[in-house]
Amino acid sequence: AGDVLSVTLYAGNNFDLKDKLKLKAGVMINNQVEQKQNNDDGDVRDSGGYTMLIGPQIGLAYDRVSLDVAFFAPAVQELGGVHQELDTGICTGSLSIEF
Repeated sequence: AGDVLSVTLYAGNNFDLKDKLKLKAGVMINNQVEQKQNNDDGDVRDSGGYTMLIGPQIGLAYDRVSLDVAFFAPAVQELGGVHQELDTGICTGSLSIEF
């Protein structure tokens, strides 16, 4: 709940390398929709908009531990107001442990 809705979609595959070691590869799409914000004077000029980021994701998993990295490049940037647009993209990483 809030001013921004962010939804990420992933499509990929796992490849068994050996024993419990797996390579994960895929594509991620992140969609972000921001509502127009209001203050006492009405709509905030520099708010609202839609952004879609897309890029490759790759990971390595061993048993219950997984390390993933992704790069998102801007595909759509329909920004409200004078937001700064992304020139190149965003790198992300995650470490997960199942227990």
